[in-house]
Amino acid sequence: MPDGTTDPDETAADFDQWCLRHVEENHGARHNARHAGVEDRMVSANLPEHTPLTEMNSLTRTAAYLSRRGAEATEAERDVYEARKKAVMAKLSEIKM
Repeated sequence: MPDGTTDPDETAADFDQWCLRHVEENHGARHNARHAGVEDRMVSANLPEHTPLTEMNSLTRTAAYLSRRGAEATEAERDVYEARKKAVMAKLSEIKM
């Protein structure tokens, strides 16, 4: 899987920390984030949350990607996909309709 896709929350947190270290105090983006109260999470504050539908769509796209790669898909890619699918299915089974 591409870097950062196995744990998007952790990747976003890494980018948040990068921004704090590298975006200058007087930069417009940092000023705007400070004004909005999200200076400590300039990246993650604006990321959308998955809905059950977008989560399933993402899993479907990943399955298609792995199918296209066939034998070239690595064991790690397949393991990450299976773990994510299991977690998503568990989360979906908890939804009360």
